[in-house]
Amino acid sequence: MSLRPTASEPQTLSIKSFLEGHHRGLRQKIDHIAQSCRALPADQMMIAESLAALQVFAATHFADEEKLMDDVHYPDRGSHHHQHRHFLDLIRDLQTTVSQDGLSDGMDVPGQIAAWWEQHSVIHDRALVDFLCRGGI
Repeated sequence: MSLRPTASEPQTLSIKSFLEGHHRGLRQKIDHIAQSCRALPADQMMIAESLAALQVFAATHFADEEKLMDDVHYPDRGSHHHQHRHFLDLIRDLQTTVSQDGLSDGMDVPGQIAAWWEQHSVIHDRALVDFLCRGGI
């Protein structure tokens, strides 16, 4: 997948399509985890597997996004990269907890993931898109 717009593809649409495609995939993974948690009784193995799939997908997305940030010399790439590592650590911690201890009452696995992702998208990804649209590419 090329992250650079082509002559026939406006820059803003290319950036938007790239992020929307990846974010749609992340949202699907989060929704799958939520469904697994709502099943009664909750299937801990399914939740752990769903978390593992999310971690792989997110790591790939983050690598693509971080390459883009490096390519365009995005000034806030260090902080953005740090946020990505934080998310992968969160997923790893949730996997460990679910695998070892199961789901405890009040443990909102999908809520924790969705809260991080929504905040990251609105603040960090929006800032990246704004930078790219101002000519960062």
